[in-house]
Amino acid sequence: MGYRYAITYGKPSEYLMGLKPEERAKAFEKHKEKAAKYGVKVLFYGHPWGTSESIVVVYDSGESIDNYSKFVSSPETYEDIPYTEGRTNLVIELMWT
Repeated sequence: MGYRYAITYGKPSEYLMGLKPEERAKAFEKHKEKAAKYGVKVLFYGHPWGTSESIVVVYDSGESIDNYSKFVSSPETYEDIPYTEGRTNLVIELMWT
């Protein structure tokens, strides 16, 4: 058992803020597609409650948290990442039996 989920909080990037509202959904779809190339699934994104950040993205790294690490450290990801100043909580899924 290891870390599988990553919950990332951030502030909107200049890239995202420069888009019209209807273009922002497309930007997140592109982000999802890039994540999938690394074996990472974007489960959902939205606005967090009770934090100073205004974006939250929840990732499932699949078999290994290394997938998430490779994804977020890839220069390809930096081109149009939808948030800045990200901070991430890693989560282990507990299996109670």
